Order: sequence, then C-alpha cells, then structure tokens
Amino acid sequence: MATTAQRLAEYEELYRQAQGYDPNKFQNDFEKEYNEAVNYNKDLIDQQSSALGELQTVAPTLREKYMNTLISDPTAQMALIAQARQAPITQWGTASNLLNARGQRYQDILGKALGGYQTSAQQANTAAENAWRLYQDALQQDQFNAQLRASRGGGGGGGLDLASLLSLVGGQGNTQTMVEPKYEIPTGGIAPLGDSYQDRLAQQVLNQQNATGFGNILKSYLNTELEPFRNIKSLNDVVSIPARAIAARTTQVSDLWNRLFKK
Repeated sequence: MATTAQRLAEYEELYRQAQGYDPNKFQNDFEKEYNEAVNYNKDLIDQQSSALGELQTVAPTLREKYMNTLISDPTAQMALIAQARQAPITQWGTASNLLNARGQRYQDILGKALGGYQTSAQQANTAAENAWRLYQDALQQDQFNAQLRASRGGGGGGGLDLASLLSLVGGQGNTQTMVEPKYEIPTGGIAPLGDSYQDRLAQQVLNQQNATGFGNILKSYLNTELEPFRNIKSLNDVVSIPARAIAARTTQVSDLWNRLFKK
C-alpha cells in the first residue's frame, strides 16, 4: 500500500502534467506547423496576384492595340476588352475559392486536433483530482493511526489497533461467545437487604468486571446487538468503540443491580 509521501509525490507529478496543457499555445503551434506544411498558401496567393495584375493590364493594352487596327468602333473595343478580362477574373476567383476551401479544411483539422488535446487535458486534470483524493485518504488514515497510538499510550485503549479490535470478535470469521461473570450470593438463608450487603455485592460486581479484562468486555460488546458490524460506517465509529464498550458494561452492571435490589 502506498504511503502518504508516495501519494503526495504522485499527486504533485500529475498536477504538474495537468498544468502543462495550454490550449492557446497548442492552437498557435498547430497553425504554424500547418501553414509551414502548405507553404503559407503561397501557391494560391501567387495565383491571385498574377490574375489581378493581368486583369488590370487588359484594358489599356487592348486599347493601345486597337488604335492602329480597323477596330475603331468604341463599342466593339469595349466588348473585346470585356471578353479578354474574363480569363484573369476566372483565375482570380478560382484561387479565392481554393483558399476558402483550404481554410475550411484547416478549421476542421484544427477542431479535431484541439478537441483531442482538450480531452487529454481533461483526463490529466481528472487524474490529478483522483490522486489528491487518494492523498487525502492516506492522510486521514495516518491521523487515525496516530489516534490509536495516542489511545494506546494513554492506557485507555489497552494497546489495541484496528486489527486487534476486529480480532477480538473471533478468528476466521467465527464469533466468540463471552461467558457471563458469575456473582455469588452467600448461602445460609435469605440474603440481607441492608446497605452493607448491597455495597459488598456492588464491589464484587466491579471486581469481577476488572478481572474479566477490557478485551473480554469489548468482545461482549461487539457480540451483542448493541454494536453489529453493519453499524460501523466510519473510522470515528471504530475509534469510539472502547468508550462505548465501557458504557455498555456499565449499563449491564446497572441492569444487574436493578434485578437484584429493585424487584
């Protein structure tokens, strides 16, 4: 089982990896690499520039040419010039359409790449969050163990840890049955009901309880309906078992007292 320090180191590494994701930087780098791959659309841009330059020179060139020909009618000249302009206009439009199509294709490619990158970033964040929860669980386990050691050092817990607490109810899943202590009533007639006898019997009960030992008290407590294991739902429930075991034994002594003297 990983230690708290190992859990912390694992979280710090996953957190560092998660922080390394930068969608804006990824998009900029991707755009640069894509433009380098297509040479920044230089072929289509050059085609547009050539078509535009040719379009701008068609009219003056043809007018100069028609001055020394038999085509002197201005209307005929304008029709011929318009016809000559169609080729560069078509070339310019084709280059523009290809640029638009290439831009749309780039957006599709970028969207898919960026989506995959963001998915990886989300997975990294989730892994870091899970590592943080595991670290917190390990930290709580350390605190619980420290409480058990403190209880053992104070003498209240009798040196019991979680394993020994569970083992008190029997090995291999078998439940041990605690034998109820026996309280002897003097023979030779009806027992006196004076305070002195009650005091002696109460002292005998307490002595028998001390002789039984904390371990058997705890076993009896865990073997009764007061503390079925299904009711232990947290570490605090386990930590508070010793105190509740003593309280349960005190209740048993009180019930015995009532049966003996308050009938």
